[in-house]
Amino acid sequence: MTKTDKNCPHCGSSSILPISYGLKTDEAIEENAREGKWVWGGCVMRVDKNGGLKTHHCSDCNQSYNASNPIPNGESQSSSDNESLFRTTVNDNQNSNYDEESFLRERQALFDRIDEYLDGERDEGLYAKALKEADGDEIEADHIYYGLFMQLDNEDD
Repeated sequence: MTKTDKNCPHCGSSSILPISYGLKTDEAIEENAREGKWVWGGCVMRVDKNGGLKTHHCSDCNQSYNASNPIPNGESQSSSDNESLFRTTVNDNQNSNYDEESFLRERQALFDRIDEYLDGERDEGLYAKALKEADGDEIEADHIYYGLFMQLDNEDD
């Protein structure tokens, strides 16, 4: 574990690791599993309640914080805010009610619907509704039309 010269504002521990965000290669994840140089913060950067990016994580109290604007001792961020920063591991998900057949059926239905959107003729009535909602902006209307088109499939099921 990499220790820094700074202490955790929550518990005073020096067992602090930087939080690394973004997509990681398998090699980087494996190397970090051996060396423990950082904690993965996920693909999406999240801000703390003070509006700063969470930059460090304490291994002792399991709290994350922004090193440039830490929460002072005695104050605490909610555990759900802190836990939402981290993801479950693959092993944690093995016990969930994952149904691969249902997933594959739903994925195929989605792909079929997208193909219908891309290859089929545009529903002019639905597009007119989208164009009206977009105040005449055709690019925005295309985005709205896609959303409306995809919702039609969900309402029909």
